[in-house]
Amino acid sequence: LSQLAENGELINLSKEKIVDTQEEILRILGMDPLTFKSCALIMQDQYGLFLQAKKDERIAVLSVLLGLGIYGDMEADARMQARSVRSMLMHLKDEQKIKKAQIDAKGDPAADIERADVEIQHWRAYIDNAQKLANEARKEAEESARISGELHKISDDVLALESKKRGLDGSESRLLLLLADQRDFLSDAEHYRKKAAEYRQTETLLHSLDKDMAKYEAACNSFDEANNRAYALQISVEADENRLRDIDDKLTKLSSSVQKGEECEEKIRELAPARQELEHLRDRQRKCVSLRNEVSERYKELLLKARPDEIEIRSLQDKLREQQTQAEYLAQSGCIDAAKASCRFLARAKEEAAKEGDTLIAITKLQEGLGRMQKDFDEYANQVNEQIAEIGDPSSVELAEASQKVRELEGHEAQKKKLESDKLEFARLSAERESVDKIHAERLKDLSTAEETAKKIASDVEALSGIVEKYRDTKERLEILAVYPEKEAQIPVYEERAKAIREKLDAVSADQTLVIGDIAELNLKAKELKEQYVQLDPNAEKRAHGQEELIRRAGKEIEHFQMAKGSAQQRLDDIEQLTAEVDAIGGQLTETATKLNRYEILQKAFSQDGVPHQIIRNIIPHITETANSILGSMTGGTMGVEFVLDKVTKGKDGEKATLDVMIEEYGKTTLPYSSKSGGEKVKASLAVILALAEIKTTAAGIQLGMLFIDEPPFLDADGTDAYVDALETIRQRYPAVKIMAITD
Repeated sequence: LSQLAENGELINLSKEKIVDTQEEILRILGMDPLTFKSCALIMQDQYGLFLQAKKDERIAVLSVLLGLGIYGDMEADARMQARSVRSMLMHLKDEQKIKKAQIDAKGDPAADIERADVEIQHWRAYIDNAQKLANEARKEAEESARISGELHKISDDVLALESKKRGLDGSESRLLLLLADQRDFLSDAEHYRKKAAEYRQTETLLHSLDKDMAKYEAACNSFDEANNRAYALQISVEADENRLRDIDDKLTKLSSSVQKGEECEEKIRELAPARQELEHLRDRQRKCVSLRNEVSERYKELLLKARPDEIEIRSLQDKLREQQTQAEYLAQSGCIDAAKASCRFLARAKEEAAKEGDTLIAITKLQEGLGRMQKDFDEYANQVNEQIAEIGDPSSVELAEASQKVRELEGHEAQKKKLESDKLEFARLSAERESVDKIHAERLKDLSTAEETAKKIASDVEALSGIVEKYRDTKERLEILAVYPEKEAQIPVYEERAKAIREKLDAVSADQTLVIGDIAELNLKAKELKEQYVQLDPNAEKRAHGQEELIRRAGKEIEHFQMAKGSAQQRLDDIEQLTAEVDAIGGQLTETATKLNRYEILQKAFSQDGVPHQIIRNIIPHITETANSILGSMTGGTMGVEFVLDKVTKGKDGEKATLDVMIEEYGKTTLPYSSKSGGEKVKASLAVILALAEIKTTAAGIQLGMLFIDEPPFLDADGTDAYVDALETIRQRYPAVKIMAITD
């Protein structure tokens, strides 16, 4: 948005936001863009389209120019609403028909309810009589059952007492065996005391070595933890898989029978040499890992040092490609004397092409420098690899096999000490297996930290390694003797157990005597009850069951008729509900039919034969009057226009409105617009266009005093002269007329 100042410069009035600029335009013009285009702008081809159209198409074009499209939208909306309501009406009719059919299908539930009540009364009277007979038989059967129950109870009590007697006999045998076990343990009590004293002496020696060993173990544990993480990454997941296989093997072993004690002793004697071999392999591995870390650090330094040169080479290569492109452009330019070319593009191409050799030299020097750096690093890496070869880097298989062997031997040691905890160990190993799976995924993150930590603590481990062997020998001896303090502590327990077992044996003997007396007393009571039982009717229970079966069958009949009655009552309730729903649907049908009739009336009113057609019929005289007024001013009253509105029948679409434009000229025959020459068309079309624009402006209540015409038609030589003459004639009517035209 700009304003022309007095000095001829444009002053920018645009705002920062588009919406603010639009509001400023609205403030200056006093109208929105749509109103401006309708009242002050004759847009390209729109009004010309009205005159050039066929007479049966002009009504539609005029409707668009007059903004009557809203009626088409309203007609479409009314048609859509009528279609929706008509569909709803059909749906309601179908639903009403379905519900009436459902009512007919329910039958006569009231008569069914009456018949069910009669049957229910009959079967209830039958049940009362059968219940009386069943009670009499049941009373006699209950007495017989009571005596039979007491006899069974006495029999069960006798069996229980006999079982108790057998249990007491078994308890006596078990107590005698336990007493023998206690005596066997107490016979070795003196041996256990001597071994326990030896254990305490060894424990005192081990405590004296704990301080230095604690430092060594802490350093080793830290080093093993960091190195194992780095080692797991470098040898991939093989170590983890070996560990998982080891755990699976242990689980298999734990699930089978425990190995014999002699096999455990043999395996334990192999443990110390295996541990020494494993520690030797790990020492070699730590040294090799340390050397590889040094190579890795040296390589990182090389990358950091070479990075600026690589970036510079890439930059020079990009520059070289641009220079080669310019040289190619210079060669293909077609210039006769490219060396003396002075135009801006060829001069730049010539300048860039001249620098191509210097750029190649700079790239070569940088690449040679990088090659020397790589050669120095390769020599250093070869030296380190030779040192690693001299040390002898143990393979992952060797380490895994050594570790596997130590773990297997330690497993035998643990098996000897804690055979009773195999079940708990199985659960622990299962959990450990899941933990190994998770640790494998986390080792990648901890690799860098583990390598740095291993490098720092390697020297501490080396300094403390001398005391390890002495500590391990003492600890192994202590582990062998560890069972004896516990056995020494159990000696008083076994003595107390032996005393308690003897007391239990005395109590069991007394209980055996009491049980024998109770069995004799119960047998006497059973004899008396059998004499009473033989005097009762043995068929009383069958008679009672027979009457109860008749009662059950009668109850089934009552239940059947009650269900039939309930079903009939449900059908009766359903009929009442369906009748109410049919009445409600009838009301909805009336309301929906009324609504459909209204929408069909609206659809007809908004169609081309309705309100829009009436508006056009009313406005045609105004357009004719205004156009003839303008055309009379332009031609001195020698020309006029006439709009002929008619209806013709066209096939299945019925009648269709047509609008023809006739040109009247003094002394000539009245002819259609399409039959006139270019100059006559210019004057007639301009008059009609101005009439339409003026009518729209008047309807909007706006008088701008200006008119904009965007690329009017017929701008050939005759048409341009006609436009100039016409516009000069109507200058008083439109003081400010702007014509926007594109000419060659």
